[in-house]
Amino acid sequence: MKKLSLFLLLASAFAAAYAQDKNANWSVAFETSSYTYEEPSAGVKLNGPKYGISAEYLARNTQTGGLFFAAQFLYMSGSVTYNGALFDGTPYSAGGIKDYYFESRFLLGMTLGNSDQTGMDFWPYLGLGYRRLFNGMGADQYGYDRISNYTYLPAGMRARFRLVNKWDLILTGEYDIFLSGRQESDIAGAIINDQQTGYGLRASAQLAKNFGGISLFVEPFFRYWNIGDSEAAYSYALGEYLYEPANHTNEYGVKIGIGF
Repeated sequence: MKKLSLFLLLASAFAAAYAQDKNANWSVAFETSSYTYEEPSAGVKLNGPKYGISAEYLARNTQTGGLFFAAQFLYMSGSVTYNGALFDGTPYSAGGIKDYYFESRFLLGMTLGNSDQTGMDFWPYLGLGYRRLFNGMGADQYGYDRISNYTYLPAGMRARFRLVNKWDLILTGEYDIFLSGRQESDIAGAIINDQQTGYGLRASAQLAKNFGGISLFVEPFFRYWNIGDSEAAYSYALGEYLYEPANHTNEYGVKIGIGF
């Protein structure tokens, strides 16, 4: 928590530094995706469509050698179908399960190159991200609610290519360094499992058309999480230790938005 507070303080200082001399942009987008969560060892799978909205504020200070700051927010929600088994091993499926997540991220980086002269530039960055997911299977007679919390370090690169007639192509690749996680399960009383290992991957390709003060864009994307077994926690109600099995999440989608 102290590291998170320090980072937010530094990010706020960087953002304030741009107030006098900056190139700033806002963007908002509608997103839709196909979402799949799996626990291979337990034979559990959750999948379904998701819809949501994202926003980004990006400011670049040309007086500091092209340093930039970005604040991002994402919210995705939908209904998923559960395929797995009950505690006694009986195969079981259920649909219409509420499932949503949100993320907030802060990025710091710098611009390398000059797209006005060469037609391309590169934007390496590091940052801090927080992801919180809610799965409402507790509404099913055999299920229970789950909340997943991830804190991670995004490390990535944007490559921007200036095309003809005010078109831009922006390619982004990112590796998410997993810092910590916490799984909260409402099963026979609250069970909290700490998660220590994992990683994430992201990639996207944005095609944008500039119209003076605004731009319109479409951006296919891929997001992936791979999380290891959690630490075990004792359930006094069940009289046994429980843990969150290793799992992975795949999300393919597209976002359509406007920048200004």
